[in-house]
Order: sequence, then C-alpha cells, then structure tokens
Amino acid sequence: MEQAPQEFFDSAMQNYQKLRKSPALADSAWDGGMKLAEYRSAITPLPPGFSGVSIGHMGQKGGFRYLKDSLISGQNAIRTPGCQGFEMDGWYLDNVVFQNVTICYRGGLAVLSNVQFVNCQFDVVKSPRADQLIEAVVKQAANIALG
Repeated sequence: MEQAPQEFFDSAMQNYQKLRKSPALADSAWDGGMKLAEYRSAITPLPPGFSGVSIGHMGQKGGFRYLKDSLISGQNAIRTPGCQGFEMDGWYLDNVVFQNVTICYRGGLAVLSNVQFVNCQFDVVKSPRADQLIEAVVKQAANIALG
C-alpha cells in the first residue's frame, strides 16, 4: 500500500480548518480532522531506535510533568484517572513516541517536542487548543505548545 505524501495531510488539515469556520459544517469538519489524525497515526511506523516500553527521563520541568526519550506502548502503560489511556494535559513531552495508546486531551497546558503517535486513538474535547493538537498530530512529529 502506498502512503499519501505529507502534502496531502497538510492540505486536508487546511481544508478542515476552513470548514470549521462555518457553523453548519463545524462538527463534521471536527470529526473529519479527528479521523485524519487517527489515520495518520495508524500509518506512522515506529521510529528507529524505539522498541519495547522505555522511560528515558521523567521528572518536573517548570509547572509541567516532564517525559523525555521515551516509548509509551499499550493502553495500560501510563493511565490517568478519568482517561482510558494517557492524558496530555500538564505534560512537557520531549522525543516521546506513543504506540497503541488512547490519547486524552481536555484543553489544558501541554508542550510537545518531537512527539510521534503510532497507531493511537484520540479522546479529545473540542476546543481551539485541541484544534492545534490535532493539526500537530497530522503533521507528525508533533511540535507545539498548547496554552
């Protein structure tokens, strides 16, 4: 199976962003963006050098929980109460790969630097910050400060 080039994903996200401005189409455009993010995640290969579950460095950075050089794999790797997977709010993630994880986002502060999503699902509350997150997921690797 041939994968679509990155330009396809960039163009599709631009079109979804335009459609979201129409009240009549906003919900459908949101759903389309979410499906595109999950598709992008489903076709993203595991980057070289990542295998098994590994935590490179975990700690605090400013007001954020900090995770660096890590592979989080499986629904139960890191679970957050109220989320059936990993809740992004309040995290500073640097060079992290999520594989087979449900990603929850409720609109809080988060920083993603070189974060990749491999075969992930997304449980995201609709908001302007969530729009930014979904766009970053589609662009792989995600680099964004939410908040």
